[in-house]
Amino acid sequence: MFTKRIAFSFVTLACFVVSACQPSVSQQPQAQAKSIIGPRHTVQKIQFGGLFDAILRHTALSFVPTEPVRSSLIISPGASIPASAMSGFAGRLADQGVAVYVVEYTNNVAILQPNLAFALAEKLKSAPEKIKDLDPYLLQQHKKGLAVSLFGHSLGGAVLGNKIDEKEAAFIKSWMLFGVSSVLGEPKPGAAQVKLIKGAKDGLLSAKETETMEKLFGVSTTSIEEVTHFCIADSDTVGSQKKRQEEVETNQKNGVAPSTLTSLECQDAVAKEVLKHL
Repeated sequence: MFTKRIAFSFVTLACFVVSACQPSVSQQPQAQAKSIIGPRHTVQKIQFGGLFDAILRHTALSFVPTEPVRSSLIISPGASIPASAMSGFAGRLADQGVAVYVVEYTNNVAILQPNLAFALAEKLKSAPEKIKDLDPYLLQQHKKGLAVSLFGHSLGGAVLGNKIDEKEAAFIKSWMLFGVSSVLGEPKPGAAQVKLIKGAKDGLLSAKETETMEKLFGVSTTSIEEVTHFCIADSDTVGSQKKRQEEVETNQKNGVAPSTLTSLECQDAVAKEVLKHL
C-alpha cells in the first residue's frame, strides 16, 4: 500500500509539472476537437478560382448536409467576420438540407474581393468539377443543376450589388441582403428575386437607409424580432468593435431594449427566414 501511494504521488507531481495526465486532442470528445461539425452535416475547405483555374487561390468553407440536398447557398460575411465565425448559422441551414459555402475573404474584408462570392456561384453553376475538394455528392448535385442563392451580411451584402443583374445573373435563385444599408455599383434587379432582411433591433441600419434600399429593389424589408446586426456570428469578438458599440449606443438613445436572444436563437431565427427563399 505504501508503495502504491508513493507511485501515485509521483504521477500526481508529473501531472502538475508537465500536464502529462491531460488527454490528447484525439482523446477529447469530438465536439470539442471539431466544434464546427454539426449533428447532420460535415465541414471541409474548398478551393476555386485563380488565373484560368491554373492556380486555385480562393477558398471557402463547405457545409455538407448528410440529409438529401434541397438547394445551395453562398454566404458573404460582413467586415472583420471570418468565415469560421459563421459556422453556427451555416450549420443550421446545412442541417436542413442546404449545401452552404462561406467565402473566406482576404483579411476578412469583402471590399478587397467584391466579386468573389459571385465567382464561386458561377463556378458551381458552370464548372463544379474545377472546384478542388468539393464533396463528390455535392459535385453531382451541382452538375444536375442544383439551385444556387446568395446571402450577404452587411458589407458582405453590399459588394453583391453590382452583380444583381436580371440577365447576367439569371441563374441565381435568390439574393438575400441582411443588414445591408447600401450596395456598390448599379444593380439591375429587374425580375431578380431580391430579399431584404434586417433585425428589428439592428442599431446600424437606419429607417432612411432601409427606405432607400426598398426603393432601389422595389421590395419591402422583412424585419425579424429581437435580432441585432451582429448576432448571427458565433462570437461577439468578431466584427468591428467600433460598430458594435455604435449599435449599442444607438439603441440606448432610441430607447430600444437589449435583445433577449442568444446567438444560437438569433441564428435559428434568421435561418428560418432564409429557408423560405431557397
